[in-house]
Amino acid sequence: MTKRSRRHGPAHMTKIRLDNIILTKQNRNDTCRRLLIFVTMTTVAVTLGQGYTQYKEYVDYHIRNTMYGTKSLLTTGNWTYPALPTEEPWTLDEEAAANFREELEQECHIKRDISLTKSSAKVGKKIVYDVEPQHYVTLAGPMYVLLPETSPFDGKFYNTCAVVGNGGILRDSKCGSEIDTADFVFRCNLAPISRYHEDVGTRTNFTTMNPSVLKTYYNRVNSENSRRRFINRLQEIGDGFLWIPAFVSKMGEREVNLLNSILMGERLNGLPLQPLYPTKEVTRAIFKFWNTRKLEVPRLTTGLCMYTIAASVCRQVALYGFYPSNHDREGNRLPYHYYERRSRYNFEQGPHKMYNEYKALKSLHDKGIVRLRERCKPLPSYVYAMRNNPHYRDDRGR
Repeated sequence: MTKRSRRHGPAHMTKIRLDNIILTKQNRNDTCRRLLIFVTMTTVAVTLGQGYTQYKEYVDYHIRNTMYGTKSLLTTGNWTYPALPTEEPWTLDEEAAANFREELEQECHIKRDISLTKSSAKVGKKIVYDVEPQHYVTLAGPMYVLLPETSPFDGKFYNTCAVVGNGGILRDSKCGSEIDTADFVFRCNLAPISRYHEDVGTRTNFTTMNPSVLKTYYNRVNSENSRRRFINRLQEIGDGFLWIPAFVSKMGEREVNLLNSILMGERLNGLPLQPLYPTKEVTRAIFKFWNTRKLEVPRLTTGLCMYTIAASVCRQVALYGFYPSNHDREGNRLPYHYYERRSRYNFEQGPHKMYNEYKALKSLHDKGIVRLRERCKPLPSYVYAMRNNPHYRDDRGR
């Protein structure tokens, strides 16, 4: 492994070249760890020689996640992947943000179409599923009763908003108090907050909930304990909004019906939470909005959808937990979700293209339209040591 400095592109780029290194199961971790030494340099480019091809997928995945948060340009084989730093200070560009908000409203009509309402949808309306248009659901029963009378964002505008993603960068971020100072707080997929309040805050005004959460994290409330945990989580939302994507697939019909039944029962018990069911028009419009701006992805993440909604009703938006990498800028390991030690998901697989979304958001950050936050306070040295200990455990979970 050799290192040499050279003027190429940005000033003080350091190039690292690996030639004739045969990566095996025994040495590949050590080889990648050696690359980590260089990730905090001003600018880094990595080129891997012939020996790298034997475990190309492994090295691509490892280095891409390692170096994503640094000021680096990664070149391995036929692709180049730039890392996107978000240095301070950041200043809101009022005019650029207002223009972006106007474009959103003209193309997406989010304030109007954020949810089905009793004034816009009739009992018996047939709604086809997104991925299974041969099937449909009939609007009736508890779902119709739970609908708001009118759009909850009609005539609303907020000064400051926080959109809280679920990325592992939030763990030990100490962003909780900053998040709670926002006028309106958006969250994603009913993520836990009570055990992580120092990092993610306590306030919730708007959160999504994929109906599959009932099955994945609450065992379809089949026990008294799981039901109590779920109800307690709903109560933490208070009089906020619960945005439920109920019309994606017929496969989720059982969970949607169960959720509606629970919400109906809790409304009778005084739960002030207001369920919302996104219209087909708004979900399609949001997807098209980003697609026409060269963000070509199979499916948008919940986080990007929440930002899109926030940008249409807020003067200034800050994003937390939007950092698609397994390592922070210092090379410390990050969990996929802030509330999970291990996850069955990763940034490379599935229908989402989080790197592409992050680049789009970073572009808006640079223009002063949205603020991307990472940690609000530096990690203490003892936390660094714990994070990089392979035996470190933090099992707060959901």
